[in-house]
Amino acid sequence: MLLWQYGALRLVHLVYTFVSLIAELWSKLRAPPPLPLRATRRRLPQHLGILFVHASNSQLARECLQECIQRAVGWSRAVGVEKLTLYDDAGLLEECADDISERLYASCGSPDESVESEVEYPLTPPLSDCSDSRPLSPEASMPPSATTIQLPPSIRKRNSRFGLKTRRSREQISQRPVTLCIASRRSGKPAIAAAATTLAQKRAFGAPDTTLSVQTLDGLLEGPNSVSAPDFMIVHHLNSTPQPLELYGFPPWQIRLTEIHYKPRSGLIARLGGLLRTRPKNAPNVLSEEDFRAALDDFAGAEMRFGR
Repeated sequence: MLLWQYGALRLVHLVYTFVSLIAELWSKLRAPPPLPLRATRRRLPQHLGILFVHASNSQLARECLQECIQRAVGWSRAVGVEKLTLYDDAGLLEECADDISERLYASCGSPDESVESEVEYPLTPPLSDCSDSRPLSPEASMPPSATTIQLPPSIRKRNSRFGLKTRRSREQISQRPVTLCIASRRSGKPAIAAAATTLAQKRAFGAPDTTLSVQTLDGLLEGPNSVSAPDFMIVHHLNSTPQPLELYGFPPWQIRLTEIHYKPRSGLIARLGGLLRTRPKNAPNVLSEEDFRAALDDFAGAEMRFGR
């Protein structure tokens, strides 16, 4: 009797799995493709955040992250994103800040070779900054919690071929300036703890206007060389294993009004793709333009009600 019940239960599970797979494949086939990158959308984010999730600090993961960032910067410039915040909880992006800057500058095609991208690293204040001889201001006492890279605007000229001759076309492709903010886990709860310490020190020194308010915390947590609030954030996993949505220590204060995009493939689709894959099993997933365009479409169609 128990054996018969077990067999019936397995049959029900197989039928359910098959029906779920067919339904998901059908919904994906019926879904319209995302709009082209430069298509007109109802709304675009001015500040875009990308949260990268990786399981290892291998050289392959570093190269994948740099490739994702190079692509994201190019697409962001094309659509008009002014600021791009990049985050991973392990701090791997901060370790690769120099390599990222060199790679982006090499690909930006600036006509002025003397212009270099500006990398503003978080500075450690000297011991004299903690002296009791003067009151502390938020700007002077809050340690920087992120690395900033300023990419200047650039212009690329497109070549045109006529017969066997190659001439310069008058058409020029303008690359907008963009600001990169590289953050890690220390930009989140540790930054909030540092802000609380700053407010406590100001009160201890008898500084005026130490009332706690949203504006005060905004000034402390979203100041220069810190993470400001993104309009939109994409969560991208480098591995193919479907996982529930998690923010991995991303600064919580800055995402109160942030739209979050995360659409992982289901376990059935991931396993089916694994059977048909042509790349190595452990190869990380590079952010694709189709995924980026689909995320922009979701942001454009989102209904935002901020209330009072």
